[in-house]
Order: sequence, then structure tokens, then C-alpha cells
Amino acid sequence: MSGIIVALLTPFAIGVVERIIPIFGDKSPTLFDQVYALVLALGFTLGYGFFLATLKSCYVGNISRSMIRNLLGGAALVALAKALVAVIVFNFLYLYFTARRVAPLVFYLRRVLKPEQLEALYMKIMEFRPVLLISSWFIVLSTLLFIAIPTLAIAATAFKNRKREV
Repeated sequence: MSGIIVALLTPFAIGVVERIIPIFGDKSPTLFDQVYALVLALGFTLGYGFFLATLKSCYVGNISRSMIRNLLGGAALVALAKALVAVIVFNFLYLYFTARRVAPLVFYLRRVLKPEQLEALYMKIMEFRPVLLISSWFIVLSTLLFIAIPTLAIAATAFKNRKREV
């Protein structure tokens, strides 16, 4: 569930960084606003990775090591599956939301919105399209970081323990 939340927050964070989406009511986000938006999108993933890295203190004994390897393997597999689904969905949305398809969708709202609002919405959607591609790659990179943090911490601990045994 957390992966879905992170995947949904990422396009908004990238939209803030690309200055497409205003944050905190400001039309032009400051550097702090942009960093804050990225931290919102990336914070949980990195925090969870560092939390799993604390398992390095328990990486002693055959049974404990096997349990930790199985836990990290499962977490990595699910993270990779989440990244794959996000890449597929975001790329599909990027390919689907062409000018030809967005115009009729926006025009459908003509009874609710004024013509200038319809045009602004259309332009915003078309401007937001590339954010979907950037977001998919951002999710892939954050997933790789999530997998690397506990893996490297436990590998370093295993190396240190091996040195002690020799």
C-alpha cells in the first residue's frame, strides 16, 4: 500500500520541481518547496530502506541470516514489481493523453467550466504529460536506492563478520 501512495505522490513532486504545479499557494515554488516536495515523494522509501538496514545488527547465526535474506529478497521483489507497474501505468498514461484524446475529455466539462478554464485545463494537462515519464524513472531510481540501502548495510556487516572469523 505504501508503494502505491509513493507512486501517486511522485508525479506531483516532479510537477512541483518542474514548476508545473504550485505548492503552498505559490505560483513559483522556491528551492525549499521543490526539495520539500521531493522529500515527500522519496522520504518514505528511503526511511523504510534505512529501517530495514537496521537488521544488520541481527545478521548473526545461520537461521537469522537466512530469515533476513528471505525478508530482504521479498521486499526487493515487491519493490521491483511496484516499480514495474508504475512504469507501465505512467508510460501508458503518457501515450494515452495525446492532444487528440485530451481535447474531448476537457470539452466534456464545458457545462461546468468557462471556456478560458477549459483552455487552461487542457494546457495544464498537456504540460503535465512529460512529468509522467520523469516520474516513472524517478520511481525506478528510488526503488533501486530502497533495495541498495539494506543490501549494502548487511553486505558490509557480513564482510566485517567474515573478517573477524578469520
